[in-house]
Amino acid sequence: MNGGYPLLTDDLLLLHEGAGQFVAYPGPARIKLFPQIASRYFGGLADTAPMNPDTQKRILPIDADQHAAAPAPLAAIFTLAPPRKAGRNDCVRIDPLPPREALIEVVRGTFNRRLVDGDRLARQFDMAARISTFVPIKRIAYPRTLDRLADVRDAVLADVAHAAAGLERAPC
Repeated sequence: MNGGYPLLTDDLLLLHEGAGQFVAYPGPARIKLFPQIASRYFGGLADTAPMNPDTQKRILPIDADQHAAAPAPLAAIFTLAPPRKAGRNDCVRIDPLPPREALIEVVRGTFNRRLVDGDRLARQFDMAARISTFVPIKRIAYPRTLDRLADVRDAVLADVAHAAAGLERAPC
């Protein structure tokens, strides 16, 4: 948001498949953060509410101009490399995932995996398979420090722009 891009969602992404593409819908106009991060980036906790009694996270309302108002086409999904692999390079690295890993990452990120209703699980798996087939799934690794987040944003934007132009990105 500090880079001038509206927040689409903070952790729950609703996708709709139609007209040959997936579309991502905006979530609520809020973001959930731990107090230290909220204070650092939003200047305080005065207008916040606790997320729930089991966490210290706070719910911060987002101004309308900082929140996406309409659905957006889904260009790619970026998953985070595990922390043990993230800090090995001093740069931001984005790698496309092979189909099998892409499917596993999409399934791993699905909501409410604990429900065991067979029909629901079949629908969920089918949707994950379609997403991982038609949407590029990539893994992003970067040194896990907050001062590198602008570099992460820039790398994601460059990767999406290169993909849209049909160009290969050079590794870091």
